[in-house]
Amino acid sequence: MSPRRWTAQANDLLDARPALGFLALASVDACILAARAVSPSPRVLLVSILYSTALACALGGVFSLILSLATHPDRRLRTALLLLVLLTGWWILRNDVAPRARKLPLLPATLWSPLLAAALMLPTGALLYAAAPPYFARKGEKPGVRSLLLLAAALALQLANHRYLPGNYPGVHLLVLAFSGVLLTLAIPRCSRGNLPLLLTGLGSALLVAKIPAPRAVRSELNRHAGVALAPWVFEFHARRTTSHGRLRAIPLPPNRPPTPGGLGIRNPVVVLLTVDGMRHDVLDTHGSWLPHMTRLRAESLDFRQARTTAPATHVALATLLASRYFSSLRWVPGPPGEDWVPATDEVPRFTTQLQQSGIPTVSVISGDWMRPDWRILEGFSEALDSPREGSLTPARVVAERACARLRAHQEGSLLLHAHFLDAHAPYDLGGTDGNERERYARELALVDKAIGIILETIREAPWADRAIVLLTADHGEAFGEHGYLYHATMLYDEVLRVPFLLKIPGQAPRKMDTPITLLDIGPTLLDLWGQVIPGPMEGISLIPLIQGKIMPPRVIAADSGRHQRAMIFPDGHKVIHDRRRDLAELYDLIRDPGETRNLYDNEPLTTPHLDELQRFFDERTLEPPPFRPP
Repeated sequence: MSPRRWTAQANDLLDARPALGFLALASVDACILAARAVSPSPRVLLVSILYSTALACALGGVFSLILSLATHPDRRLRTALLLLVLLTGWWILRNDVAPRARKLPLLPATLWSPLLAAALMLPTGALLYAAAPPYFARKGEKPGVRSLLLLAAALALQLANHRYLPGNYPGVHLLVLAFSGVLLTLAIPRCSRGNLPLLLTGLGSALLVAKIPAPRAVRSELNRHAGVALAPWVFEFHARRTTSHGRLRAIPLPPNRPPTPGGLGIRNPVVVLLTVDGMRHDVLDTHGSWLPHMTRLRAESLDFRQARTTAPATHVALATLLASRYFSSLRWVPGPPGEDWVPATDEVPRFTTQLQQSGIPTVSVISGDWMRPDWRILEGFSEALDSPREGSLTPARVVAERACARLRAHQEGSLLLHAHFLDAHAPYDLGGTDGNERERYARELALVDKAIGIILETIREAPWADRAIVLLTADHGEAFGEHGYLYHATMLYDEVLRVPFLLKIPGQAPRKMDTPITLLDIGPTLLDLWGQVIPGPMEGISLIPLIQGKIMPPRVIAADSGRHQRAMIFPDGHKVIHDRRRDLAELYDLIRDPGETRNLYDNEPLTTPHLDELQRFFDERTLEPPPFRPP
């Protein structure tokens, strides 16, 4: 058979319409990349567009091969192909559906998970199954209204894929991309020409992206765009190939630290620790008039302007706050059905436990089910004050009422009371639905501000007001698209890591403090306040010497999360972020670029020592005794 005839038969048998469809989606991705690029480098943007196009070609080539097999007249082959598609869908979606599967009744999560994944994959699989003649296999059919509707639906889906759930559900994003590509395939009439070159181009692109990793700056850029849905899977594939996990180096525990000489001179202090969910570090600057009570508190307090959380998720941030240890240093296990990982088997003592053992009442005002003592996230409290939920949380006004009742009941001696306010949380509808997200978010914080005002008034009227210390901070901040992400938990940029930190102490003049600190410092500071020894394993330091006016030695400030992301801020002002799962790294100069817009990672002499230090830091601190693995 002559090559020309063989090519003609191959073009007749093959169906490369998906390659054209995914190329059309790549043009949508290119426009969005150009419009919403975070990196200011034209070279990074150009390579990002080229790489995203290669990813689209690769996906189109794979789907073209699948479709060519799906048009085979043998029903058994098509049925086997559908089962293969559903199995692949379950594997892709398994992590996305697992939290939901654990909440469903009747069946165990191990059964619900594949059922949910199959249900999500069924529309795409059914369309591929329908690819048999005569529906998909028609030749010479001219585009009509149906094609235009399918084209509009596919483009709308891909635009939504870029817009919604950034940083979350990579399997769902890939599924939406695949479904959009199949819709475009339906919109394109089948042709007997050019199928073989298109298929070979797509499969060649698949081999190319599987073999050659993208530069890290390009990976960081593409990782911010959820619609380039194949990118995180390819990045994780390359990370698994190139990353070696050596033996962890345990460091000897440092000795216990004695209390700071002189202390703060407050006998039997009453400490009220208030943590606000999702409160950004800059919200008192941008919406201070909406938050009068917290604004007044800032004017009366030591205002630490460079405070950072240890993790971008609430349960991790509060657990590490109490332990004064990083996430990687604690032992985590799956929580109750449908919930996140919890430190239920961890044996690291909390500072609250130490205070309780010394006879100081420690009180927790519970505002969510996961804050109950049996979860061991908020551990070491001698009293847990609970209230009925309204939905998934106890409103701020009810939390304030419980806290104030306990504060009024206290007369003599010391006390530690902690209250956490959950109100400021997406979709930001507790304060009304008018305005944009930032305004609705601020109105929910206004509900918290009113509750905090009630607590502060109760403290002012208390007989122990002259020895009352108020510490107001947040578990994490909140993102509104600064780096392509929304909300929290999925990134370690400063809009999420930086938090307010207001410390009102009797006898201390209000002032701004620019020394970088971490939430891990709260435990050692409060132990030092009560004149107690600070255990050596605690990573934080006491802030009392800093409050006394002493110069603190420079140190790194770190953060890590359950999503295999780590960050470190260095004394020279640089900040490195490392995503271990996808081997993404970013380096920023926070002094010259506080908005973290210019990724300096391509500057290897500058980057290598910072990334090496981050790796060494966590290698020495990660708790990983077999068979445990951090989630």
